[in-house]
Amino acid sequence: MTPLPSGRNAIESVPAVSAPELIVEAVTQSTGVQVRGDLVRVETQEDGSVAETPMTFSLTGSGQAYVGNAGWDGYEVEMSRDGDSVWFTANDAYVEALGRSELAGVCLSSHDPLVAQWQWLDGPEGVLAGLLGEAQLGAPTVDESGAEVLFSVVSGGAVVGSLQVSALGDPVPTLLEIDDPSGWGTVEFTEWGEVGTPEKTGCQREDSP
Repeated sequence: MTPLPSGRNAIESVPAVSAPELIVEAVTQSTGVQVRGDLVRVETQEDGSVAETPMTFSLTGSGQAYVGNAGWDGYEVEMSRDGDSVWFTANDAYVEALGRSELAGVCLSSHDPLVAQWQWLDGPEGVLAGLLGEAQLGAPTVDESGAEVLFSVVSGGAVVGSLQVSALGDPVPTLLEIDDPSGWGTVEFTEWGEVGTPEKTGCQREDSP
């Protein structure tokens, strides 16, 4: 049997109820990461038909300093953070769809209700928590190299996906796959601790509280 590599964090041995907390803690403490995701939201219309809406998003940085973007159906939004300051911008199509003409070319205060709607894009921990929701982790398995642990993602008693976590060093996620009646998607986490502080592209003026 090939011996397991040194420096393992043994995340697979942690009780299932404690694993999510340790993973989120590792994400929060990281200095930065590159996140890329492809999601498809499924909604049943009033006439019984099913609509599928693809969305792509990316985020670079940490929970304290990042730039995040999302796009779907011709709409585009961007959130960026620098410490306690959070900015949100949108393209003209999304501004028109919302019926909020004041958003065109203007950054929002972090107190604006629209920012709260996009809380799941607020840093890597926000992405992870937003996509997992109330789901639980279970049934961990270690890959042959001993470098990765794969947890099943369970919601409502059913397996709805998997979360791959680094078994070396900090237990940070590397791949999240979700598939349930509300939609499906794949999210990759790479370059942990390697990306620098991104250049914010939010407000070019001081944002009032």
